[in-house]
Amino acid sequence: RWLAYRGPPINLSTLVLYPENSIINQSRDAQFLPGLTYENQAITDKRNNRVNADGFGVAWYTKGRKNACLYKSTQPSWGDSNLLELADHVESPTIFAHVRAASMGVASVQNCHPFKWKSFTFMHNGGISEFLKIKRRIQNLMEDEFFESLQGSTDSENIFYLFLSVLKRNLYDTKSRVKTVNMIQIEEATALEIAQALSDTIQKIVEL
Repeated sequence: RWLAYRGPPINLSTLVLYPENSIINQSRDAQFLPGLTYENQAITDKRNNRVNADGFGVAWYTKGRKNACLYKSTQPSWGDSNLLELADHVESPTIFAHVRAASMGVASVQNCHPFKWKSFTFMHNGGISEFLKIKRRIQNLMEDEFFESLQGSTDSENIFYLFLSVLKRNLYDTKSRVKTVNMIQIEEATALEIAQALSDTIQKIVEL
């Protein structure tokens, strides 16, 4: 489960702690199950986790800083005293939060969302079908600097670094016309360029 907020600065606790449907309450309350059904009962059970207790992460942006601050833990979100303390004292106009029920990769900080690279923050819900069978092909499509940035083993992190690789190549094709696109150019990509790169990334994964 995840949430994203963009608007006037608000306290983290407004989203994470106090509402009846806060992400912490959603992570341990069966009434918030998505209610998805599949012919395969095992898949139905997997997609309707009653508890999301395999870690969490919160990222927020603050005035004057391009990169997000990121806090992640393998603790269940409702039991992490540091999160409870931070949420009451941090205010931000841009917030990402994620609670994890592991479907790929072990419970570790490296596998918790959100993932961050410079000014980009990414999180993902769901999974790539047959991921392990195409994992190497996905990584072969990554630029070296992004492949080397991988820390965990989830499909989500692989999607993120493939997306950044696609964005870099798209910028090279449309803007640069030189041998390299520097990191500043990637961070200055427009919303439309980012959206196109994400769409291209999904298409590449589907084709694999």
